[in-house]
Amino acid sequence: MDTIQAMQEKEFLGNDFLLWLWFRSSTHQGDILGIELSLSKKIILKADDQKSFGTISCSGSGFKEARHALADGYKITSAGITITLDGDDVYSFTLDSMCLDISGLKCPKVVMDDEEDPDGLFYEKIGLISKIRDKVEYLFNSFIELRLSEGWSGDFEVLSSWVRAGKDL
Repeated sequence: MDTIQAMQEKEFLGNDFLLWLWFRSSTHQGDILGIELSLSKKIILKADDQKSFGTISCSGSGFKEARHALADGYKITSAGITITLDGDDVYSFTLDSMCLDISGLKCPKVVMDDEEDPDGLFYEKIGLISKIRDKVEYLFNSFIELRLSEGWSGDFEVLSSWVRAGKDL
């Protein structure tokens, strides 16, 4: 089995993770395990069946069309995400379901005196990138632990009801 095929076979975990993030951020006022998270910018969904190759891209707030597409069996392939840490450090990026790649990352502004420490700005920015990567890893690991636990069936029922409710929006 080649690498691309293996990744495609495991993509469902990324789809489910993005769905879980959206569900939790919607139903818990943006608080996911102590991290303030919201879906922003754009969500891209793809038809799950082999017969249709449709892709839906939704922007804006509420994502009513995306919720309806979920109820029709579409899977989230990428989502714009905003995470706020420590009250005012805002990170925004796009997360994809295949490799959980972070792209288009916008970190909090770094203010340093370049004259005093010319390398400091670089290292501070790398620190911010590592911080958000660690938060995404923490969320994914928490999701996997939940998904593998016996408690998943109850959470799955609530999540499934939320998805089905998207038809009525």
